[in-house]
Amino acid sequence: VDGEITTICIKNAQECSQPNNEKVVKALFEEYSLALHFELRKETLTLKGKGSKDKRNIKLACEQLSSRFPQVQINFYETHIDIIGSSSDTNLFKKEVMELIR
Repeated sequence: VDGEITTICIKNAQECSQPNNEKVVKALFEEYSLALHFELRKETLTLKGKGSKDKRNIKLACEQLSSRFPQVQINFYETHIDIIGSSSDTNLFKKEVMELIR
């Protein structure tokens, strides 16, 4: 979120574990991270500069549509709303939000 970085420390749980277990786990993390990077899309609805009524309407529209789009994650922030999901889902969600607030 907002350029934050998450660090994961990987080490063998037991001394008698196979010596390359952490390398295998690291490779899996990298593989899945790359797959998610290509699979997920993030759209942002900017709230900055909008009046409190407009902000409330955008938030209500997102909440109203969230039950129809359970595969889309919606993160509310003071200055914006992030929509995360597949490319087609996030585009459709954002389009429907825009239609609701017009």
